[in-house]
Order: sequence, then C-alpha cells, then structure tokens
Amino acid sequence: MLSSLKRNRLLQGKTQYDLMLKSGVHQTLISLFESGYRKPNENQKKQLAQALKMPKRELFPEND
Repeated sequence: MLSSLKRNRLLQGKTQYDLMLKSGVHQTLISLFESGYRKPNENQKKQLAQALKMPKRELFPEND
C-alpha cells in the first residue's frame, strides 16, 4: 500500500528529487517517510504539504 505522501507525489508527476527542491526536505528523508521508516515532524509535514499544494491533514491523515 502506498503512503499518502508517495501516492500524491506520483499523482502530481513529481520525483522525490522534485519534491526535495520544492519543499527543502532532503530526498533521503522523503524516501524514509514514504517507506514508513521515519515519521516527519510538524515542520516537515508543513513543508511537504505546501510543496504539493495540499492540506497537511489530507497528506498525513494518520498523524492527526
């Protein structure tokens, strides 16, 4: 099952590298978030949601 972060990133046609450039969150961390090995902190959630132009609660529903 794809994480919401990965699903939405792919739906927008972005690579992890693209998301890194837009969000300022390193690609290695994005990979770890998508695979479930790490959880983003609140600031990282905000940066990723802004980069994907999505509400944070929609992008990270399991963390609300």
